[in-house]
Amino acid sequence: MKIVVQNQKGGVGKTTTARNLASALLHQRLAGGVVLADLDPQGHLTAMLPQTDTTAAADAAQWLCDAAARPAPVPGEAGLALFRASDRLPLPAADLAMPEAAPWVIVDTAPGWSDLTVALCRWADLVLCPLEPDFLGLSGVARLFERFTEHGLAHDRLRFLLCRHSARLNLHRDVQARLHERFGAGQLLPVTISNSVRISESAGFGRSVLAHAPECACAAEYLALARVLAGNAPKQDKRNVA
Repeated sequence: MKIVVQNQKGGVGKTTTARNLASALLHQRLAGGVVLADLDPQGHLTAMLPQTDTTAAADAAQWLCDAAARPAPVPGEAGLALFRASDRLPLPAADLAMPEAAPWVIVDTAPGWSDLTVALCRWADLVLCPLEPDFLGLSGVARLFERFTEHGLAHDRLRFLLCRHSARLNLHRDVQARLHERFGAGQLLPVTISNSVRISESAGFGRSVLAHAPECACAAEYLALARVLAGNAPKQDKRNVA
């Protein structure tokens, strides 16, 4: 399964989702291996993970154009590897190679839209769009949908994930209902991610929220998200599911 995590708006939970989804897949043995690719030049995903041995490992720029590129194993998480961030992005779309690095590849993209974003969305099995349940979140969804139409990208690859969600807030329930009405249960994921200080804490410790606070609601929610997305995996990847 190749997943691109994308939203043109920053600060919506893209990097947090990429990092914790990877750990949730491995925790439940839904994936034989997961590679994270940090394609945001800010390098927040790289910073959230323990220091890796990069001596013989490639960065994200090398992964995009070299079929022989290999990621660095992430210490303490068997099966997880990383193509670290590079300040040489983006590369022209024509140069992209993006080899199959593992049964699951999760790409954390930079906010905004570019030729690189278009190429990644064409390559992906699913484009996961985390968003906050507010007016700006709805606006970002509409803009992303327009971009997909403009570039002839398949809309059925889109999946929307509500982050920092609270079922007690009328606004959040309203946004969820609007998205459900517009996209249906297939594209609006049935899992929501709560707002929790535990997520911020875990990033500072270089751990997933599952390892840092396994009892918190967010840990259970990311485990549920992994199960939902594993159910969407292409049939040719089923043999990689333990």
